[in-house]
Amino acid sequence: MSKAQVAKTIGCARKTVIGV
Repeated sequence: MSKAQVAKTIGCARKTVIGV
């Protein structure tokens, strides 16, 4: 997994948590 993919995944997860 590339750093960009990891950052994107973490960003999406964080966005979901904040959204909820």
